[in-house]
Amino acid sequence: MWITEIYKHDHRLSELSPTIRALYWAPAMVLTLVSDSFYFNFTMFLMVNLCLLYVSRIRLSNLARLYRIPIVFILVGSMAIALEIPSTKAFVSFGKLSIGFSSHGIQLSSLLVSRSLALISIMYFMVLTNTISELAELMRKFRIPALLIDLFVITFKFIENLRNTGVEMHRAQKCRLGYSQKMKRIPLFAGLMAAVFHQSMKNARQLETAMQARCAGENYCFLQEERPFAISQLLIPVGLASMLVFLLLICGNYGW
Repeated sequence: MWITEIYKHDHRLSELSPTIRALYWAPAMVLTLVSDSFYFNFTMFLMVNLCLLYVSRIRLSNLARLYRIPIVFILVGSMAIALEIPSTKAFVSFGKLSIGFSSHGIQLSSLLVSRSLALISIMYFMVLTNTISELAELMRKFRIPALLIDLFVITFKFIENLRNTGVEMHRAQKCRLGYSQKMKRIPLFAGLMAAVFHQSMKNARQLETAMQARCAGENYCFLQEERPFAISQLLIPVGLASMLVFLLLICGNYGW
């Protein structure tokens, strides 16, 4: 499932400015990156997802579908770290080749899984509570080089354009019964991929021409709505960040 299919700009933080919204996820991301505690990372994963369900108003089934592909890659990577070949405590052997798990590998893989899930949940929170233009403006406020901002916007637009073009062409092929015969599916799919990339590059050139015709130059500028600022808007994010710092100190001091 693509995030754009469930994204709606009617979440509970929509009245706040992107800078205030960043206080909800930026401290959590920093603390997760510096944390070496499995319990802290797993608690962060649960808290962020609970907050995401409440703030974004999406269903639990849609949120679970977003984790399908990342979890597969995470589990494959963690299994590769946990396995030990050859192993002193093997659970299976193929001739002289023994395969087992090492205690250090299991600890490292568990930390990898917990940290990866926590970071992915924070990224989902960031994307589902901000538009691409708001993220670009936020990056500009933090003095990120304009080249990186432009690459970020162009990459997202190209991927979305690629997806939309592929969906439309695939639907057109199915309406013409192109996939009715199994022997024709592979050639049709290969032709679809070639046509999708060709049409996407054509659309990208048309977008560039339209921007140059409007004297837009090479910078992506977005109009943002002015939102009022109040000190009371800082109470919740600062309180959550303080609670997370306190939890990280407890996990670090007690060796959790």
